[in-house]
Amino acid sequence: MGWGDKKTFCSGLATCLFFATPVWAATPPTAPLITLVQGFYAPYLDDKDQDKVPAATDVIAPHATKQLQALIHKDEACEIREQGVCNLDMDPIIDGQDWDLNGKAPVVSVLQQNATSITLAARFTSDGTATGVAYKFTLENGAWRLADLSRIGGAPADAWDLVAMLSAPE
Repeated sequence: MGWGDKKTFCSGLATCLFFATPVWAATPPTAPLITLVQGFYAPYLDDKDQDKVPAATDVIAPHATKQLQALIHKDEACEIREQGVCNLDMDPIIDGQDWDLNGKAPVVSVLQQNATSITLAARFTSDGTATGVAYKFTLENGAWRLADLSRIGGAPADAWDLVAMLSAPE
């Protein structure tokens, strides 16, 4: 390979790398989102007294899209008004009301991703039953926000979707 060939090769390689960079930059930041979801489970791993675990909606809301935040606040207002449970009668983080994770953190992995959304799966065993929760993040005003949670797997009759649950009539 002569000098001219090397120069052409280097120039071509630099051009390829230059044009490829925006594609890499558009990839969702999976590691911080995985760490965030893993953090949601910390109180469930450390606390044997389930009364000391914060409400799931209090954990989710600061990271939620404007739509999901509004639905959470609407349900909380209903609970105050009705002095009881409204649309959300379970803990979506642990896919149930009671749990025992035996101190084992969920395995969090990427289910789907593109430039504007990413869905993570948190799979774990609670009370001896394998289950999982999907966390759908979307890009909102330049930041990654939690748009929805849903159950992974199980019987169709047991399926749930947080936005659908909170959108139901009170």
